[in-house]
Amino acid sequence: MAVRPEDLRPEDLRPEDLRPEDLRLGGEGAPATLIEETFLGDRIRRVLRLADGTLLRATAAPGEGAPAVGEAVAIRFAPDAATILPA
Repeated sequence: MAVRPEDLRPEDLRPEDLRPEDLRLGGEGAPATLIEETFLGDRIRRVLRLADGTLLRATAAPGEGAPAVGEAVAIRFAPDAATILPA
C-alpha cells in the first residue's frame, strides 16, 4: 500500500518504526527540537525531541545542514521508507 505523506500524523509514528538514516531535517514535517549532535566520522548522529517528548535519532552525512542544538526543526521521511501493516 502506498503511503501519502499527508496521511501520516506525528502521533501515528513510533520511534521504533523509523530508521535513523531515513529521517531528514527541514521542509514540511513534524516539529521537533534538535537536542544533541554527535560527530561519528562518516556520519553525524542527531537526537531530536518531538512536541510530545518522544525522542528520535537521525543520522546524516557530515556537511548536511542542520540547526544548532536547541533550535526547532521539522523532520520528515520519504514515503517509500514507510510500510503500513494491517491492524
